[in-house]
Amino acid sequence: MINMFKLAFGLVSLQAANAGTMREVFDDLTQFGVQLPLIRYPSSTFEQITSCMATAGDSLYPTASDAAWAGWTQFGINRGQPGDPWSKDNSAFWMEYDPRNLTFQKNKIPIIEPCNTVSNLAYYRIIPDLCANRDSLTMGDDYLNAVIQSFATLGMGSSFMHGSRTSLGGVFDTIPISVIAYQYFQLMTDSLDAKNGTDSILHELSATPRAYDGRMLATKLHMIPLEHEINDWHSALDKLERPQYYFTFGAIIINALTLVAPPAVNDVLIPPLMSAFGLSDDVKTFLLSKFIPTIRDATADINLSLKQRTALVSKFAGTVVKLLYSFMWQEQTFVYAAVYDPTWNLFGALLMPAVNSLANVLTGFNHADASIQNAGEGIYGGQTYCRVKATAPHAKWHEMSANGLVDLAYMADAVKVQIDASKNVATAETDDIEGSEVFMTIEVINSWTADLKAQDWTEGYLVQQAFGIVVKGIAKDMDACTSGKADGLITWDDLACYIDGISSAADFIDRLFESIQKHYKPTLSQVHSTPFANPVFV
Repeated sequence: MINMFKLAFGLVSLQAANAGTMREVFDDLTQFGVQLPLIRYPSSTFEQITSCMATAGDSLYPTASDAAWAGWTQFGINRGQPGDPWSKDNSAFWMEYDPRNLTFQKNKIPIIEPCNTVSNLAYYRIIPDLCANRDSLTMGDDYLNAVIQSFATLGMGSSFMHGSRTSLGGVFDTIPISVIAYQYFQLMTDSLDAKNGTDSILHELSATPRAYDGRMLATKLHMIPLEHEINDWHSALDKLERPQYYFTFGAIIINALTLVAPPAVNDVLIPPLMSAFGLSDDVKTFLLSKFIPTIRDATADINLSLKQRTALVSKFAGTVVKLLYSFMWQEQTFVYAAVYDPTWNLFGALLMPAVNSLANVLTGFNHADASIQNAGEGIYGGQTYCRVKATAPHAKWHEMSANGLVDLAYMADAVKVQIDASKNVATAETDDIEGSEVFMTIEVINSWTADLKAQDWTEGYLVQQAFGIVVKGIAKDMDACTSGKADGLITWDDLACYIDGISSAADFIDRLFESIQKHYKPTLSQVHSTPFANPVFV
């Protein structure tokens, strides 16, 4: 059985001395995930990750990262702190509850949500992708280094939260993703000039200036384990004032849509999208009454050509595909009937490569490591079981959101590229955006489904074909939404019409599952381990 893992996870070396705390915990989490001794995190992958981290400033790796993981494990050994116990009796929103012990330096640390904990190594696994694309991005090293710092902190922080269900773990989970989103938002608006004294609204999502920008927040965040005793981490984190990530994600979507879609269409699209993601009334009011008028004023002189808009639309659409699929498994944003259904969770795991391939066709972004895009081996220990575990859909959120958040960085960079290009043209090409402008062609979907069909047989082949049929059906319904007749061209008006007809995100996802089931030949499920069985390592 151990031989099955040699391709993805290496055997423990007898000379694995002086490894550092981060390396030691990665090895222990891998053994914990696969439930086999003598297995350690792949050395070559760890080297790729940490080599990239080492380029992101002087402190991230090894000093700050080792300090963070040392604090993580010590908090577990201490069983938390007064008022914030690390206990298997802790409750949380997530369904997975399967406490078992992680062994670290002969200490037993109870991990409450095993799959939701180990799957956070996916946030580290994607980090080398950022370094591989460093030279092709417009964003400066200050931005990219801050993104790398934040991904590393998110991987540690989110595993902390799901392992412990403590308050400290919770804030170390939510703050990094808020900081990541804030950096992307500020990158997109970096080259825009505010009008009428609205600078803080445009660049900081606030009526008054904030204390720190996203890059400074990333530095302060990853330095907390170095600069503070663990019992003071919580208070240090509480001082990092920033917009919540749902708020910032909403602004990012508005930024992109403002550049590429007609205002009348945006007025139809934006309110239901905000409702679907559960934005509070205060946030909705700020975005609708303050931010949208501000971003429209700031971009009034940014006249993108049809070619520029087309390039951005495709990147935007592909990025949204990955992120929306991620949120299907997050357990909080979209609450729907099938989220804990064993078949749907099996389908969800098998569909990850198909969703990534559709998104990548649309964005055209370079991803150096195909195994991540193909949901292959070596992402994290225990992935074969965790991906299909019906009580742990959140593990798929970690893996897919790691991928989607990197694409969001590349999309934000692409937005800045087009804004800068427009500003640097002496007489920008004026090309008014109409609702009849094409958003996407059906040919893109047909080409993608043809590629799916031509792939070699895998365990997920049949369900991926069913998914392709369903996506083609959705595209056809969009195409015919305004005119009643499909012509192969989906316009902005068609898209707005289709979204306006969706009663709720929950209903859409449940119908998606039902449609895939309808087109799926169920014989495949007979050769796969059930999500409720003990892990079968394949």
